[in-house]
Amino acid sequence: MADQLTRAAGNGDVTVVAQLLAAGAEVDAPSRAGRTALDLAVHAGHTDTVRVLLAAGADPGQQAGEYGESTPLCLAAMHGH
Repeated sequence: MADQLTRAAGNGDVTVVAQLLAAGAEVDAPSRAGRTALDLAVHAGHTDTVRVLLAAGADPGQQAGEYGESTPLCLAAMHGH
């Protein structure tokens, strides 16, 4: 379910993200590529999706970025979100 959640978050599909979380998806579970839903939503600037993930308990201090080089907050700032 992690790959579905990260794909929906990266696409900004807040409805699917909420449905997957309600169905028991782990909010901070990484995809096979090692990225989390919060990481991808922040990177893409999907504010509503980020809000849903944070409300569901996503860790804003987690490692984020393609190489785990940052945090979601730093990524948001770097990308002007």
